[in-house]
Amino acid sequence: MDPDRLDKFADTILKGSYAVGAFFFNIILAYQAYHWIRYGTWLPLPLSSVFVFFDFDLSYIHNPTDWHGLAKVCVWLLNLPLSICLPALIIFTCVVLKLIISANPE
Repeated sequence: MDPDRLDKFADTILKGSYAVGAFFFNIILAYQAYHWIRYGTWLPLPLSSVFVFFDFDLSYIHNPTDWHGLAKVCVWLLNLPLSICLPALIIFTCVVLKLIISANPE
């Protein structure tokens, strides 16, 4: 495939990822604002809420038997706001993919 065409394709993916990241940021923030306007309390949505929604068991992270420092880092990461983490993860992944695609001319 032509390297210029591949680079344009990677740029298109990157621009799309920015749009998807911004979309999710706005949706999550709008839902939190709606909840605040309706009920008068801010609804915190940490990253762990995604794992709870999909029924992942996180008890081993909150009550570790070993690797306590790593468990604390994981708990800290899981408590980060979803409105920041999800778009950042999408954009980061697509930037890395663009770098990989741009670096490989074949």
